[in-house]
Amino acid sequence: NTMKWALTESWISTTTLGVEYFEDTNTGTRGTGTLSSFPNGKGSQYGLYLQPSFVMDEVWTITPGARFDSYKNEDSSGASTANSGEKASLKLYSSYEWDPGYMIFAGWGQAFNAPRLQDLYVTGMHFPGNFFVPNPNLKPETAETIEIGTKNKILLNEESFLQMNATGFLTEAKDFINRQVAATTTIMQNVDEVQLHGLEAQVFYQTINWGAGLSYGEVRSKNKISGAPLGDTPADTWTGKFEWLGFPSWIIGTDFKWLEKQNLVPAGIGESGEAFSQDVYASWVKPTHEIRLRVNNIYDRSYVKHGSNIKEVGRDVRLNVSYMF
Repeated sequence: NTMKWALTESWISTTTLGVEYFEDTNTGTRGTGTLSSFPNGKGSQYGLYLQPSFVMDEVWTITPGARFDSYKNEDSSGASTANSGEKASLKLYSSYEWDPGYMIFAGWGQAFNAPRLQDLYVTGMHFPGNFFVPNPNLKPETAETIEIGTKNKILLNEESFLQMNATGFLTEAKDFINRQVAATTTIMQNVDEVQLHGLEAQVFYQTINWGAGLSYGEVRSKNKISGAPLGDTPADTWTGKFEWLGFPSWIIGTDFKWLEKQNLVPAGIGESGEAFSQDVYASWVKPTHEIRLRVNNIYDRSYVKHGSNIKEVGRDVRLNVSYMF
């Protein structure tokens, strides 16, 4: 439920009060029997949150917030004790639009991440030669994050603009839930203390006929006890986009993703090579109907993202047709 009211002529408030409930029920069967590697289980989680937001003179926004989460996961066979927990979290964010289209923002927030059934109880083969090890005693993860950034939309003339955004963050986490893939086993484990920091930057240029953009993202991780990076930290990623809008009702474009080599890994974890994939798409859009054609990974590149042991999807073609009446 969202409520709006004016505190004064210059202070406007929007308050959101909400509730969430999530339930996950798993039944592991193979043929007419049970699937021992995935025992029957049930998980539930609910959250309550309150977020008032205050805007002064349409340029300065202050948004505090509070949230309470509670969860419980249990193996229906009774072989493992129930895994449960609860936590209250707070946040405070603020933004200032010092000129139309030019904004800076900063914030602090707490987070609570509960383990899922698949994290706790799954066994069996992960991939040939490697097997899951259950960890029913996995603890929920808590974290605090500081974030700062800027968003800028620069109007160059009546027919073009330049968008430039950047965000940096620092996260301190306790009982961080990390997937540990060894030579023959895979297990979800808690890392006592973890630090994550990174940045995202984006630039995009748009005219009435075409648009092009480039973005970059990186994450650095550290086990604060051992000093080593985490084993499944994603590689630095570049993404690009180009769209042609010069034909009436048509959008023709392409986007690409380049994953750099990931060599920031702990001992015993293999490095990953760089990878490149490109998509193309075309859309014909009218007020009542549209046709969208997209070909992903047009070069049918075979690659595996760092932290995964499964290849990404190769070339695939998708067609979407819709009519509104």
